[in-house]
Amino acid sequence: MRQLSDLLREAKVEGPPLRYDVDDVVAAGRSRRRRRNSGWALAAVVAVAASIGVPQILARPQTRPSILPAVPSPTAATPDLLSLSALSQPYTVGDLRIERPDTVGLDGSMAEIRRSGTEVGRLWILRPEIIKFPWGTGTTVDTATINGRPAKWVRATSGDDGPEYLQWEYADGATAVVWPGRELSRAQAQAVAEAFVPAPAQPALIGFRVDDLPGDYRLITAGTVIGRVEPMRLTFLTSQAAEARLRDAQVFGSATERPGKSITVSLTRAGESKYPDGKVRCADLDCYRWDKSAGVLFKAHGDSVADLRQVLGSVSPAADLDDRGTWFPVDDAVPVSARLPRR
Repeated sequence: MRQLSDLLREAKVEGPPLRYDVDDVVAAGRSRRRRRNSGWALAAVVAVAASIGVPQILARPQTRPSILPAVPSPTAATPDLLSLSALSQPYTVGDLRIERPDTVGLDGSMAEIRRSGTEVGRLWILRPEIIKFPWGTGTTVDTATINGRPAKWVRATSGDDGPEYLQWEYADGATAVVWPGRELSRAQAQAVAEAFVPAPAQPALIGFRVDDLPGDYRLITAGTVIGRVEPMRLTFLTSQAAEARLRDAQVFGSATERPGKSITVSLTRAGESKYPDGKVRCADLDCYRWDKSAGVLFKAHGDSVADLRQVLGSVSPAADLDDRGTWFPVDDAVPVSARLPRR
């Protein structure tokens, strides 16, 4: 059975596999629209559905929030800061397994829907504060009811053969989406939605931390899976762009379409490396640091080599990457200065 990444390649979509974070998919979706590519594999579902942009959050002021001082991260949640949390828990529906969320962001969390170990769709749970947001060129093609609440099937692209996704209200003012692939029927997607039980936000865990970050960067997404094709990662934007993410759904597309600088810090397992142990080495706008004792390679990509060097000089892995009990809550894996205030 083919992986979703195979379907992506077949659809010739420039974007990354579905497992990647929302920003990656947004860029792919915008790029697809510019090229008017109408291929309809599951890749198209993701690219267009995620091209909704970034939702708006309730009770947000029109002025920019004040910049927090760079101080060590707290050991407990800080109530006046936005949290990157997992909004769903693993569960099963027939032969389908909805996994622990592997991507968390300011807008919510995303989890794989798998059958026999193969990804066949995605579940995206939006934060309760998230309200109206654009859905690209999608049009409603059918309505449904999920646990007594309104739901609808939306065709993501124009044309009768475009891919569809299921959108429903899982709580008052709270929205969720199932993105099915070719191997997930409407009935199965609806069963996934009906079996979802809202749960309190859970701290998302990640296997490394960043202790020193240039003061203007803010955390926006985290990929918390290790051992697959993509690395575990933290993504930051400068404050102007991060705050715009909360206000203006139109600013996020390709890297050239959003203001400010960005940094993505990632970790992959690496028992051997061409890079010297403990030293930061850079090539263009990619910098690397191999930690031989931990067996990991850190990579930082961004717009400023000086910033990348500063970040990589402060990264450290969890004590045991095979033991999630040693991992760090995402909110505590970065300095307080990297987190956005709620208001």
